[in-house]
Amino acid sequence: MPEESAVPLAPLVTFYRRAGIAPPAVTVIGGDEMPEPYRQLLVHENDMTPTLEDYYGDRIHLQVLEAVEAENVLTRQVTLVLDESDRGVEYGAISIDLDAFPAKARELLRGNYLPLGRILMDESIAHFSNPNCYFTVPADGMIAAALKVEVGLTLYGRCNVIANDDRPLAEIVEVLPLGE
Repeated sequence: MPEESAVPLAPLVTFYRRAGIAPPAVTVIGGDEMPEPYRQLLVHENDMTPTLEDYYGDRIHLQVLEAVEAENVLTRQVTLVLDESDRGVEYGAISIDLDAFPAKARELLRGNYLPLGRILMDESIAHFSNPNCYFTVPADGMIAAALKVEVGLTLYGRCNVIANDDRPLAEIVEVLPLGE
């Protein structure tokens, strides 16, 4: 049964606090409760970048809404956008431990154009994905503006940790619009 929860949406909460607004309330659900096509797109242990690129048949780049770097942690609020149509296919926030990456990958991450998943693939960085929460969330003003959807629309998402054998690389909140 779904439960209302104050799921820790860090790093997303960082940007809501900076904007002076409360983060959206989410309802935690099980992966088996996720309707299609969201289940196909969210309930797996793969990176979202190749999953979304395969689903939409197009490469993805970032539209960075805000980025903050402090103490070698890069925290970004982004929309993942299809190259061809410029359509937003994911809204998210990510905290990346830059110290966990080789120099070239750090440079690419700071470039704020390529998604983490693309950099991990292109740079052959060993990692695994560990989704730890699935949820529904009503699109508030911030999410609706980023994805160009109606305020109040129910969206689906997940919290995920990308790690390697030694340490966490990134903590991510990923929210998807309608998977048309």
